[in-house]
Amino acid sequence: YGIKLLNGLGNSSLLNSTSNLGFMNPASIVELSNYSIGLSYQISTPIYFPKPLKEISMPRGYNIIPQSFGAIYHNNDLSIGLSLGQEFNTAVKIEREETNNQYPEGTGTFFIDQIENTIEKYSISIAYNFLNSIFRESNFSIGVRYNLNRLYGYEKLGKIEAEKSVFSSSFELGIQYKTGEEGNLKRFGLSFI
Repeated sequence: YGIKLLNGLGNSSLLNSTSNLGFMNPASIVELSNYSIGLSYQISTPIYFPKPLKEISMPRGYNIIPQSFGAIYHNNDLSIGLSLGQEFNTAVKIEREETNNQYPEGTGTFFIDQIENTIEKYSISIAYNFLNSIFRESNFSIGVRYNLNRLYGYEKLGKIEAEKSVFSSSFELGIQYKTGEEGNLKRFGLSFI
């Protein structure tokens, strides 16, 4: 599941939007508009497999949760951003009929087995813009992001169910340099995860 502008151009944040705040270079949040909020949704219909696997479908789990969300606030040269995003979201559903020795062709009782997995990222980003710090009419910014990552898994096989959430933390560091005027603008961005 792709998110808009999460390629080299977007990750270095030469171009991007507030909704992708948690996925781009943390130093680049200084470029986003103050008091901006962005939201993206991704909804997909299930994928159904042809025979003999026609009982299997792959819907996207938790369509109600946004694909990504971001909010930005600037106070002079300091920028703060809050974000959440889904890095992975999928489910597999298998419909099957119960069988036993007495009814090997099926008992008429059906089960829906399912496996769901999501990876969500909740982040806070802080960046500082050093205006005119290296050359005249140039900006150099440095940023850091703290991520709280959540892996959620759910499995239902027949009458047995299991559910688990695991959390982990990660940090990202980024720099961005911009110089020149409109029409002759040069930008460079680099981020480390």
